[in-house]
Amino acid sequence: MSQRREVEARLALFDDLSGILGAMRSFALAELRKVGTREAAQQRVVQSLQTALVDLADSLPEPVLSSPANDIWLLFGSVRGFCGSFNEDVIRYWRKESTQQGPLILVGERLHQMVDERAALQRLRGADGGL
Repeated sequence: MSQRREVEARLALFDDLSGILGAMRSFALAELRKVGTREAAQQRVVQSLQTALVDLADSLPEPVLSSPANDIWLLFGSVRGFCGSFNEDVIRYWRKESTQQGPLILVGERLHQMVDERAALQRLRGADGGL
C-alpha cells in the first residue's frame, strides 16, 4: 500500500509542476507580446534618429578620438529574472572591456547591487520604472 501512496504523491507533484510550468509559459508569452508591441515603436524611433543624424552629418564637427576613460557605458540588465546569468555577464563584460573610470549608467535594479557606489554612476529603474 505504501508504494501506491508514494506513486499517487508523485503524480500529484507532477500535476502541480505541470500547472506551474503552464503559468510560467503564459507569463512568458504575455511578456513577449508586450515586447513585440514596444519593439515596433522603438524601431521607428531608431529610424527617425538615423534619418536625423544623416541629415545633420555634414554640419557635425569631425569626431575627436576619445580615451577609454572618457567612454560612457550604458548597461541594461534584466529586471524580472528568468534569464540565467545575463546580469552577471553584462557586468563581467563591462569590467573586462572598460577602464571602469568613465561615467556609468545602469538600467535595471538587479544591476545596481553589483556595482559599488562611485562618483560617475547613475542608477535608473528598469521595467518597474516605466521603461
